[in-house]
Amino acid sequence: MRDRVRSYIVPLAPWQIGLGVVVAGIFALRFPIPGMAAGVFWSVLGLGPGKWRKGGVLLAACFVSGLLLARLVTPVAPAGVPDWIAARQKFPVRGMVESVKRVPGDRITITANHLIGPDGPLCGKLAWSVEGPQEVLLPGQEFSALLDVRPAHGLANFGLRDGTWYWTRQGVFWRAYSRGGRDGVQLLPSDVSASARRRERAREEVTVAVDPGPGQGLLLGLLLGDRSRIGHDLMRRVRRSGLAHSLALSGLHLGFAALMGQGLAWAVGMLFPWVLLRIVRPHLGVLLAGPLVFGYMWLGGWTPSLVRSGLMFGSWGVLLLMGRSRVLLDGLFLAVLMMLFYDPLCVYDTGLQLSVLAVAGIALGLGPVRDLMRNVPRRPVRIALNSVVLPVVMGMLATAATLPVLVWKFGMVSPHFWLNAVWLPVLGMVVLPLGLIGLGVSMIPGLHPVGWWGMQGAATVLEWFAGGMEMLEQSGRLDPTPLLRPGWPEWFGYWILLVGVVGLFLSRPGPSGRWREHAALVAGTALLCLGLVRQGVHEMSDEVVLTVLDTGMSQAVLLELPGDRRVLVDGGGSWRREYDMGESVVSPVLAWNHVPGNILVVLTHGDTDHYRGLLYPLAWSPAVGFVHNGFWPGGWGGDELVQIVKNRDIPIIAAHAGDEFELGRGFVLQVLHPLEDCCLAGRNNRSLVLRLVRNGHGLALIPGDVENRGIGMLLNRGADISADVLVVPHHGSRGSLNPELYAAVHPDLAVAAAGYLNGFGFPHPAVRKAFADAKIPLVTTGEQGSIRVHWDREGKMAWEAKRTR
Repeated sequence: MRDRVRSYIVPLAPWQIGLGVVVAGIFALRFPIPGMAAGVFWSVLGLGPGKWRKGGVLLAACFVSGLLLARLVTPVAPAGVPDWIAARQKFPVRGMVESVKRVPGDRITITANHLIGPDGPLCGKLAWSVEGPQEVLLPGQEFSALLDVRPAHGLANFGLRDGTWYWTRQGVFWRAYSRGGRDGVQLLPSDVSASARRRERAREEVTVAVDPGPGQGLLLGLLLGDRSRIGHDLMRRVRRSGLAHSLALSGLHLGFAALMGQGLAWAVGMLFPWVLLRIVRPHLGVLLAGPLVFGYMWLGGWTPSLVRSGLMFGSWGVLLLMGRSRVLLDGLFLAVLMMLFYDPLCVYDTGLQLSVLAVAGIALGLGPVRDLMRNVPRRPVRIALNSVVLPVVMGMLATAATLPVLVWKFGMVSPHFWLNAVWLPVLGMVVLPLGLIGLGVSMIPGLHPVGWWGMQGAATVLEWFAGGMEMLEQSGRLDPTPLLRPGWPEWFGYWILLVGVVGLFLSRPGPSGRWREHAALVAGTALLCLGLVRQGVHEMSDEVVLTVLDTGMSQAVLLELPGDRRVLVDGGGSWRREYDMGESVVSPVLAWNHVPGNILVVLTHGDTDHYRGLLYPLAWSPAVGFVHNGFWPGGWGGDELVQIVKNRDIPIIAAHAGDEFELGRGFVLQVLHPLEDCCLAGRNNRSLVLRLVRNGHGLALIPGDVENRGIGMLLNRGADISADVLVVPHHGSRGSLNPELYAAVHPDLAVAAAGYLNGFGFPHPAVRKAFADAKIPLVTTGEQGSIRVHWDREGKMAWEAKRTR
């Protein structure tokens, strides 16, 4: 079999090539074209000349098998929503805790199963977020609580992941939110495991040993995966520094545990040399590291990232004990194979993607680096290089391999990579040993003070770390730089180019030379340039795109015009302080296949659900101007908005009815309301009403949250407000219901920015009926996801929704 299929760029075994194509087939369930492209790329990587007929058929069968497997194991969501959930009221719900995740902001996220509602069993799982929990909920605990249960219906925007699919693939069909102490939570008699109770005792031990503060929060996160006591500001600084991976329990931390095992093996060899006569030190290190890795996985709560990393370390350990070569690469494939047996849909998990790519990058590039270090003549220098330089090189290799996913996921890559070289040695050699040993010793009767001293020492170092992050942010050294978020062709172009470079420098030329490596370089470069070509074509075209983003119960509208002109009208916003709509949704959408910047930002009025999502884009993306109605928002975030706009020297324009903004090529953004001397009370009726016009023809009317008093003033002035698309005023509230407005606009499509089954009931049934009576199609972002409307050069309109089912 090894003679049938072989790799010319990367030496992969036949089963590894087939496994890669199976993964591509699973991925194709949700992303057909990228999945098929990945399958073809992987097949070309693995098949040699003359093997296409037999090998191609086998790999095609692997691809189809992966696709069918993914379809078979995908959980099927319930067809409808029970009446008691649709009523949007609190009802008693019973269930059993499956897992508990403690997240920043003193919150926990509980996954519960065996659900029972008012009318009987409820299929699927519940993701229940509790702010300020007062009850101790452990896996296996049965409970009863008054909850406002909602369908697990996440945000869906073009260029971003579909939140609904994220929950569905985990079997979670329902979500709930509550505050501790006010939702009638009752703990029922349950068979909670002794292991869970011991973990809770360990958590209590840390909280008692270490005073509250950043050090305690970070230590809880590093030892037990409990991040509930880490502040949002600190987490933001850690993300921007490029060190977030050091706080999320993963393979990095298990690697430190494995290194502790190797250190124990070295100590045993020094104290008992005869042991090394029976077992070589590397094998002894594996045997001693095994319990440490297993114990850390238990202490961290068996999170998916720890389990995945544990499988990888276990695979590497077994192969090393067996004396196999290529331990790193073969162990990676073996671990992925085991993960697919347990959960085929895990390939959609971003954490797994980053882990696999990071290990693959290290496996490809680490060998030559280590060979160079072996050539260093002096042993002390080699030891120093392995201790200091090698970890940095491994980090660089991992970052190089994961770069497309990092940019697509986060919209930026931290330029402060040097911080890893400073922080990771301290974390692995000081913080974790002190914390882990201190926690273990503190659990021994009579040795509490010694263990507490160790944990307090670790927390002190973490306090210094938190202080350093704050100093860096205040000095402006952690400011993010938004990047163009690539599409899938650019992903493949980057990896093809990377594989071509590796093959060019590391593989021996075949009988026909290195034409495959050169072809990879050319193809990869061409695909990488595709994004720039696509953007240039769009700038030269006359196509107009209006996108109403899916921002939940808020509103954001993006206008993309010829000549690379873009206008962002409102930015959505969440009432939850810990969720930044601008960072999570608006900025990534602006950067998707587009260089961020040069955007005209318009705020229709100062409500939180319209301006909060503008803070992040205004702070970090170049804006050509900020237009508002002359009234700055108040409340939390309002002062921050004023400060950002003024500090960034963004031109401020107070707009009123009659103002127009020339956007080039015959495009004009008209301001129809309010009048300059408007004396209407309330923010909603003072909303800017905007009309996008091309050569006198109305394309879209965007009226913010204007209600009937403001609408009446607009209609009485008799201005032309006709448009192809109407963004429904005030999310479709009854207070904005006005059939005269709908008739005057006479749109071909109406779009309401409203959350799915939102508590306000928007769009109101009367609004839906009015549009139905007028025979105007009405779509909502809560039901269809982001709505994108196109106009071609001749003015023909077409629209599409992110959710097609």
